[in-house]
Amino acid sequence: MECPSSRVEVRELSKKKPDLVMSAPKVQMINRILRDVAQTVANEPQAAYLELLDEDTLPTNSDALFVMVQHEAALSAFKNNHFNFLSESWLTSD
Repeated sequence: MECPSSRVEVRELSKKKPDLVMSAPKVQMINRILRDVAQTVANEPQAAYLELLDEDTLPTNSDALFVMVQHEAALSAFKNNHFNFLSESWLTSD
């Protein structure tokens, strides 16, 4: 769901220039991915802690990375709760 290359790119930018403000188009692109993640984990306890990047007061690289890592953790918890690693299949109610 989350685009690993986006997170890697933001992580690298955060290392080099953590306080640099992100561009509006980049924030909008990342938010599209974060919305999908939030929708996927909406019924999980972790969903209560997920936020989108603020498109009005643009975040810094380090702020964006923090938000993206929270979404990644929620998605990982979702997989741990709903994926059977032995049979390599998703656990669904169907």
